Amino acid sequence: MNFIFISLFISIFIVYLLFQISKKIPNILEYPSNTVRKIHSNNMINIGGVTFISFYFIFIGVENIQIRLIAVFSMFFLILGLIADLNKAFSANFRLILMILASIFYMMLSSNYITYISDWYYFSGILSLSPIFSIIFTLLCILVATNAFNIIDGQHGLMLGTSIITILCFKANIAHHNPDLELTLNSLLAVTASLFIFNYIGGKIKSGDCGSYFLGFTIAALAIYINNLDYINSFYIACILFYPTFELFFTYVRRIINNKNPFKPDNYHLHSSLFKALRLKFDEKKTSNEIINRATAFLILSTQSIIQILIYFYANSKMYIFIFFSLSLVYLTAYYFVQKLSKAKN
Repeated sequence: MNFIFISLFISIFIVYLLFQISKKIPNILEYPSNTVRKIHSNNMINIGGVTFISFYFIFIGVENIQIRLIAVFSMFFLILGLIADLNKAFSANFRLILMILASIFYMMLSSNYITYISDWYYFSGILSLSPIFSIIFTLLCILVATNAFNIIDGQHGLMLGTSIITILCFKANIAHHNPDLELTLNSLLAVTASLFIFNYIGGKIKSGDCGSYFLGFTIAALAIYINNLDYINSFYIACILFYPTFELFFTYVRRIINNKNPFKPDNYHLHSSLFKALRLKFDEKKTSNEIINRATAFLILSTQSIIQILIYFYANSKMYIFIFFSLSLVYLTAYYFVQKLSKAKN
């Protein structure tokens, strides 16, 4: 438990250092602009994800080789995101190639890839035909999760809050099966929660690509590890990770249908549209963008929390597949109505 408090203390100290450094090196600040996805009203430190360096104190207390490998490779994703945060000319395509190579190397070293899907025997049979199928499918899952957490990093606390909900869901279901895994989740929860507080309440520091890449890869790799240990049903894991992953999937499909570049950023995500809808709703009251920003994240995080609580207490293994596909309909319905509201006065 002491490792958790050490990680938390170091995380807060790094945040303090970043605020001091930003006074001397303004390059780490992101300024308000009309650029797509940049809707904050204050200057923000855009490399807050470096606080996750404090997570690596788990090496003192964790001997599990699988968790150590996850931590080592998550550092690569953190550094990759940090370069992207500091160098806007860093090609997204080149980043994707590096993510693919790092993920493949990680799977080769750890053998932590998906070999079966609970209650989906046909697909599990395909995965069992050859390790190549398992590696390709796992690679897609890692890339989807990593980029999904990046794509929802649009409002104060949204990506970090989603990460906290995900970690809590993992913790609630693994119980005390694995002390090293429990310590890892506790440490990850502590450092994520500390940055969430500064991000959501202060609104002057964001996780940046370094934070979203780190959390996306780490959560994906932990989810695969948990699945392989058979602690949580595969489709239950999919339900836990539903919001960010479906947001990414739907975004790409939406852009392709509209003849847009699927990799070019836009402001038609669920959180972007909800922000615009709330902006129209409260415009006459002169409510600030910062308040609307936080309200958007609060509504989405509250909905996620309610859904996950209901699943935890009332669902069972026979229901997870049905719930997963039902969530798709819920998301599409919510997206449709939020889109209509966001254009109500246009």
